[in-house]
Amino acid sequence: MGEGITRRDFIGLIGAAVISGAGEKEACGQEFKDQSLEIQNLIRQLDFDKRHEKINFQEAKRELPPKLKNLVQEIIALQKSIPAIVAAGRIPDARDHQRVWAACQTILPNLPAYSEPAFYQTFFTEIPRRLAAFGVATVIRTDRIKDDRDTIVSELPRAGFYHVNKITSDTVMFEGQPRERSVLFVNSLAIDQPDTNTRLLHFAAFTDSGNIIIDEPALAAEHGAERQMAVANREYLNMITDDFIMGHIADKQGADQDKWADIGASQRRHRRYLLRGNFNQLDNIISHETGHLMHAFEPDFREREQPPFMKTSAEVTKYAQLSARRSEARGAIGNLLFAKDKLGALNDLLYVPKPEDAANVDDLGHQMAGAQLRELAAEELVQEADYYGIKISANTPVTPRNQALFQIVEISGDANKVEHLGRKLLERVRHGQEFKSIVVSKARLPFTKQARTADAGAGKQNLHIEESRDSCGKLGFAGIVAAVGAGVWALRSLGARKMAVRQAEATHRPKNNRRKKRKK
Repeated sequence: MGEGITRRDFIGLIGAAVISGAGEKEACGQEFKDQSLEIQNLIRQLDFDKRHEKINFQEAKRELPPKLKNLVQEIIALQKSIPAIVAAGRIPDARDHQRVWAACQTILPNLPAYSEPAFYQTFFTEIPRRLAAFGVATVIRTDRIKDDRDTIVSELPRAGFYHVNKITSDTVMFEGQPRERSVLFVNSLAIDQPDTNTRLLHFAAFTDSGNIIIDEPALAAEHGAERQMAVANREYLNMITDDFIMGHIADKQGADQDKWADIGASQRRHRRYLLRGNFNQLDNIISHETGHLMHAFEPDFREREQPPFMKTSAEVTKYAQLSARRSEARGAIGNLLFAKDKLGALNDLLYVPKPEDAANVDDLGHQMAGAQLRELAAEELVQEADYYGIKISANTPVTPRNQALFQIVEISGDANKVEHLGRKLLERVRHGQEFKSIVVSKARLPFTKQARTADAGAGKQNLHIEESRDSCGKLGFAGIVAAVGAGVWALRSLGARKMAVRQAEATHRPKNNRRKKRKK
């Protein structure tokens, strides 16, 4: 979806319409109307609730009844029409929603008369629950439409519908309490849907409706890409020894040394992992997502995490970045606490993407979470070096932080040590300044009416549509592939002096197989 026409141009069209009749002037004059701030925040709240409130799914796929199938088709038709509606300079309203609402009334006879709040409440709650009984997962994301003043004009939800192919359920212990965990494996669209409007699964795994959802085709694609990366880089990874990496880190100072220590630790962990030849990381992916699920069980979760009252795109962006940072941190910690493969679990702590790879604000939030977790982990390792078996030497230019981080891979063979680190990090994330919420506004649902500023409609205001990404996605295999690629790219850039020492060993140079990091 691209930019719409400006309000000034639209007013010009209205002026031209006056010639053809005064009645048409009134209709056109009312056509462009901003969605109220109350509705925008209601959609944000419903989206938040839907992601975290548990829905129980039917595993066996069942044919959708005609009325329910018609409802899904009407939703898809509405979503196909939204770009044209926005391009025409207006926001979808009762005229556009009426066919969906009429289809809702055929399966929910007790619905009240149409209103915007009732429409969105039904869209986010009743429809997903009805479809879940037939083995269909409804994934909803929102697009923000904003003007040149950075004021959000509208929040428009989009739904995608997916067959649940398999469900696994178990109970995990989180801080001494049993918690239910269900994993939904989806593998196809439940009904013919245009990919451009409804293919919403940006990740191989994420949390939604209080469940972990695994997109099996995406998972298989990442699995194959990881194998290719390992084969292509096996000889090169063997060539880069620990001494070689540490020697290069020792040549650096300050922030530059920290950066290379991060890359070196990541490359060291991936080298061990890939050369081991074990590429089945589904357990670690599920463990990461379990961290997101357990996040919602924390006592003050609702008070701390639910969306505040937000008006501008900058406010929403700030909230999204903080939310992504906190959520991704807990996902990484969940991997340390729940994963069986502790070497694989360290991936979340050591993954070092390049800032320019951040595709959106949620990506940036995830990257900042990773950077902060590495700092906290290094502090914990230094403080309890004896417990972890970390050797800190004063006879090296490498700082204690970087010595500890470089050795973190050594603790992967001891589950107790890894889980101890996870619990320490969870405590720091809960109480540390690094991950505290920034309150945009004290106002929360239920809302009172708040008018936009008097000049909100003045001047030239193009409409921009920006897609809202899920902040609870799993890096998965693509993260492993990208991290190895980043490590290889970085280490191949070393100075000629160090590379010359091992030039005789460099019998193979891998092609540039770095995959672009998946958008979040």
